[in-house]
Amino acid sequence: MRTRRSNRTKKYTLDKYDFLSSGDEREQTPKRRKTVDDNDDNFEAPAEERSAAEEDEDEDEEDVQMNDDSASEVNARERPSRQRPRSTKPPRPSYPGEMEVTGYLDIELIPPEGQHKGYVGPYERGMRGKALARTLYGPQPERIEMAHTLLERWSGWTLYPPKVPQGEDEPTDKGFWISGGLEKEARLAKQWYEQVRKGLPSDDVWSELSPEESVMYRFPQLSMPVLTGPHEEQQEVLMEPGTSYPLSQSNIPFDQDEDEDKVECGWMLDVGGLVLGMDWAPRRDKNPRQLLALAVIPQSDQDFYNYEEESVKPGFQQQGIVQIWEFKSTKTDEGFTRTSKEPAMLRKSLCLDYGRARRVKWSPSCNHIAVLSSDGNVYVADAGDLDDEEGGAYYKLEKPFAVLNLIDEYSIKATAIAWVNCNRMAVGYSDGSIALWSIYPQRLLSRHPVHHSDIIDMVSGYPTLPNIIASIPVGGTARVIDLQAPSYETTEAQRPLVHTQPGLLAYSDHLLGFLSIYPSASALNTIIGFLHHAHFPVCRRVFTGDSFLTCLAVGRLHPFLLIGATDGSLWCLNAQTEVFSNRHESTDKIRVFQHEHRPGHLFPPDSPAAARGVCRILHGFTVDRNRNSKPEAKLSAKKGKKLRAKEPAEVAVEEGEGEEDDDEAGDLTDPFRATLYEALTRITAIEWNPNLDHGSWAAVAMGSGLVRVIDLGLEKYPEA
Repeated sequence: MRTRRSNRTKKYTLDKYDFLSSGDEREQTPKRRKTVDDNDDNFEAPAEERSAAEEDEDEDEEDVQMNDDSASEVNARERPSRQRPRSTKPPRPSYPGEMEVTGYLDIELIPPEGQHKGYVGPYERGMRGKALARTLYGPQPERIEMAHTLLERWSGWTLYPPKVPQGEDEPTDKGFWISGGLEKEARLAKQWYEQVRKGLPSDDVWSELSPEESVMYRFPQLSMPVLTGPHEEQQEVLMEPGTSYPLSQSNIPFDQDEDEDKVECGWMLDVGGLVLGMDWAPRRDKNPRQLLALAVIPQSDQDFYNYEEESVKPGFQQQGIVQIWEFKSTKTDEGFTRTSKEPAMLRKSLCLDYGRARRVKWSPSCNHIAVLSSDGNVYVADAGDLDDEEGGAYYKLEKPFAVLNLIDEYSIKATAIAWVNCNRMAVGYSDGSIALWSIYPQRLLSRHPVHHSDIIDMVSGYPTLPNIIASIPVGGTARVIDLQAPSYETTEAQRPLVHTQPGLLAYSDHLLGFLSIYPSASALNTIIGFLHHAHFPVCRRVFTGDSFLTCLAVGRLHPFLLIGATDGSLWCLNAQTEVFSNRHESTDKIRVFQHEHRPGHLFPPDSPAAARGVCRILHGFTVDRNRNSKPEAKLSAKKGKKLRAKEPAEVAVEEGEGEEDDDEAGDLTDPFRATLYEALTRITAIEWNPNLDHGSWAAVAMGSGLVRVIDLGLEKYPEA
């Protein structure tokens, strides 16, 4: 008895997809239903329609197979089957319960070349001037008017920020976008501190070390000659760890300057090691004493040595040092604030035995200081009374206020920190996650997977956008996340980057955006870009350097940008003017100074420079042109013409980011940008002063161990 062919071909089990099946086996399976294309893009018919169609097919196949011999059975598949015209029924919406998986869909292959990420929004690269201000700060007319006020406030100052007399209040200096927000935060911080003070350790937070106990925390007292002053008449100054000199406008010690019209312009001090991070202490009142905290490590930590042999020794790199220096200011007859003639004082040295101090951050509203240690933990403690203590004392941390660590994940270390407010801190970790911590009570509030590699730099949008966190990984894309809605309020830059240098990310409260290394995987990337917090994927070029960049800082009371490089150069420019400049408008920048260092092994053993080498600081550079004028995009290739692979410079031009002149050294593939300099020549850290009347002060740390505190403000005398 012969069974129906339809029964022989029916299957009542769901076969698994076999990746090793051949094409012949798939061809032998007859098609009993419509193809995927005929079923309206993989949407199957309802169950009633499918059952009716199967009955019609069974009747047709039964009529064909009756009284067939074996020969006809062999050729049955070659003969077309008779089918009745099927009555069409109106389509019925399918429900989730009626859906059935029929197979796998073919996914288009990702092209090997080309951009796979894009941005769709109102922000375009071609926008300039007022149109750009409306897009970034609109659509409310009030905010657009506030943006125009900022543009007018700083448009006339292209190189250095202007000073404001102490008797005047500039509403566009600090907290411009949040009227009364800073005063409210200070009030809440005071209330919070009063509530938690009872639970804090009252004494034994810091223990003073004796001279014998502080030996392991002291740097070797080795001198280093420094050449400074005018290029034609430089003078030699002998520097030792812990010494400082007030400087005149000629960049020589104030006492040695014989000019009758000399003016104080800052200090030069020697910290004895490499400065990895520093931060100014916030002052709510107009205090003439300004405090600067510096995380310092010995220069030998970055020398060549056998790590396997040294790391097994007891106490290997366990001593962390944070130096706190004090600088005083004076008031002129015109009401402007200037640096004092008195030398800077090393107020105290904070010592930790948990590891090297990598980063240091003052709390924005309290006297708390956070230190990121090399053991992967963050230590928060009260800095103590810094006004009435004698200078030069060493204090060891005994009872920190809070220790932010992941106890269950010992291999995950903290790599970046950023204050959100007086009781909240964001911490970036080596696994690419960002955690939000409560300081007191100490709690891990949330933790979010943001990157796939170590977070090398992170900054918050304090004070206007404190919950907005921007971060840069070692490899991947720069991302921004809102800690209030981290599941959906997040985005990233369009291009991946490879980045190993921290300190190249800062937040500008005037621009409501971030200034960072340009998102690029090029090995010759020396570009700084601006990323608005609401249009983060689109980056606008602000600065192009001649050598590799090491650090940057943007003003807290103004939009001026300082950039350090490996060749020892310190550049200054107005970032707001550069962002809102016209397409062909020329902007300016200036090299503030250039630092050079020669190591000691290049000199004879009996030379004064044999111990730590010698330094030279050059000043008096002229105004330079910022090479970021954007030409029109090139016309696309004609139809039918064979396309060739585009060079990186051509891609930048088509995106509206090309150079204006071909003869300028602005080519993205210029090999001279990869020129190597002495390791201790580089600028290691930069920080602007955030306090009123002192916003034009900038601290600049160099690899040789020198730190310059410069007053870059221009005195705008009132009209008579």
